[in-house]
Amino acid sequence: MPGMPRSLRLLPAAGHEIVEHARAGYPNEVCGLIAGRQGMGLVVFRGQNIAPAPRVSFELDAQTLLRQMEFEEQGLELVAIYHSHPAGPEEPSPTDVVCAFYPEAAAIICSLAGADPRLRAFSIVDGQVSELEPAWISEAGGGSQETEPRGLCKSHTKY
Repeated sequence: MPGMPRSLRLLPAAGHEIVEHARAGYPNEVCGLIAGRQGMGLVVFRGQNIAPAPRVSFELDAQTLLRQMEFEEQGLELVAIYHSHPAGPEEPSPTDVVCAFYPEAAAIICSLAGADPRLRAFSIVDGQVSELEPAWISEAGGGSQETEPRGLCKSHTKY
């Protein structure tokens, strides 16, 4: 399908930023945007969850959504939208699937339900969910290369 993410590349710092945001917002769900280029997430924008029931749902605030126009003017694109599941699994809920309004962006979910936080990424297009395997990118040595962050695994990334 055109416009849907096929892969997701992230700097390890982006994963850590999402987990820290989820921990800081606990017991509520947190949410935000990840901007980048060519499917590579470079910058995390923490959002405010303005949902009426923030412990079980999320809705990004207008100010964070407007940041997309700002970073697009700077040549970046929306790579992913993230949110947390404080007490649930790191997979899209039925509500997450219905409310996936940006098919070109990956959906990243951080779960705090287990002993260790876990991240998973998905493509959600027209109600169809496909898991994305994130590639963690290191910029050591001036070039980008795929790397396995210490203490993290790619699938169901655990922190």
